[in-house]
Amino acid sequence: MCLAKYIKDKNDLALFILRLSIGVIFLAHGYQKLFIMKPVAVAGFLKNLGFPFSDLFGWILSLTEFIGGLALIVGIAVRGFAILLSIVMVLAILLVKTKIGLIGQGSVGAELDLALLSSLIVLILKGGGIYSLEQKIFKKELC
Repeated sequence: MCLAKYIKDKNDLALFILRLSIGVIFLAHGYQKLFIMKPVAVAGFLKNLGFPFSDLFGWILSLTEFIGGLALIVGIAVRGFAILLSIVMVLAILLVKTKIGLIGQGSVGAELDLALLSSLIVLILKGGGIYSLEQKIFKKELC
């Protein structure tokens, strides 16, 4: 008995599970930045990294993670939000995680960021699948 026989043509289910899992992660991180840390603290962190316009980007980062995570979960504009969140991950890896390494010593390394980035690239390439709100409402992908 071959497992492939039973899971054949389950790409849309796989995309739904992927969207749900990484969407929850981004939603949680965005929630933390918006409502617990506050975007002002995020801006301070970005300023310490030498990031330009840190006050503005503190808000952009917080909102992108929160709204992007929610959009991935429900399946609205999946490719567009996956691109935005990929930019966040690339910047996180380049500005923060390269100094720590893949596996951090006493700190979180780049392993989660790379896994999230890889997952987002899959969503950019494949889209959100049929189990998405935009497919149910509009019968097509919005972007």
